[in-house]
Amino acid sequence: MIAFEDIRDDAGEIKMVPFEYDEAAKPREWIRKNLNNIDLNLDDDEIYGQLDEIRSAYEDDDAVDVWQEIEDFVAANSNEKLSRSWKELQDDLKRMRAKLQTSQKEVQANVELLNQILKVAI
Repeated sequence: MIAFEDIRDDAGEIKMVPFEYDEAAKPREWIRKNLNNIDLNLDDDEIYGQLDEIRSAYEDDDAVDVWQEIEDFVAANSNEKLSRSWKELQDDLKRMRAKLQTSQKEVQANVELLNQILKVAI
């Protein structure tokens, strides 16, 4: 993204100077700070909880891919508890998504059925 900075030249006139602005830099920095603050001496469940907290806090931020940031952090740290906790969190979220998709399909089928019933009743 291109942004502009106001800079005064030697004559004192304001010039608009374009520069490349990385909108993901700050969120990425915050995610990394939070990840670095995880106490890897905790048990798997507590690490899982902290990873999930970080994931949910930044998941809706379009500027940064929180999943990739966590994946990179886990890969950079050779910690079995961290790896297990991350894998378990990913597996749980996949199961939850599958359940939500199934529920969504059931609701859609019920709505279609009700629409058919209403057409017959009218």
